[in-house]
Amino acid sequence: MMLKLNPYAQVQIRSAVISEERRKLKREAELAKKRGLPVPRAFEIALKISKERKAAQAKLRAKNKAAKKPTKDAKKAAAAPLSLRDKKAVKVAEKAAKIKKKVVEKRLRHKKKQVDGKAKRLAGKRPAKKTSSLVPPVKTPKKPVSKKPAAKKTAKAAPAAAAKPGAKK
Repeated sequence: MMLKLNPYAQVQIRSAVISEERRKLKREAELAKKRGLPVPRAFEIALKISKERKAAQAKLRAKNKAAKKPTKDAKKAAAAPLSLRDKKAVKVAEKAAKIKKKVVEKRLRHKKKQVDGKAKRLAGKRPAKKTSSLVPPVKTPKKPVSKKPAAKKTAKAAPAAAAKPGAKK
């Protein structure tokens, strides 16, 4: 019943039977050599077949190994065709890269303007900006005003003013 449910079991059973036959032939060949008898013909045939099989497998392995290492040009040319989902993903990625490039360029332009403006201010071509609203202005102390009354005009000052031509009285 288990054999019907598991088809791989048939393969395992066949493999076990074949390997058992191989071991039996090998044992008989060793006994024959030990006793000085001729090696059984079945063993010679099996040995020859196994050697041929191993040689074919080695050749196939070498061929596959050589095929797995294509040149760089071949890798580019052998790109698999993209599915619709992959094509869409590529388009989205390209669009995102384009937008990112524009943003970076805009930042660079803005930064360049800032640097240029700063250089102009330092050169005196443009008046310096007042302090920003975030930084409170620094108050400089005013000179103290003397509380002495202003000097009254004396008689000497009046004739000097009258002496000037065109002066009104």
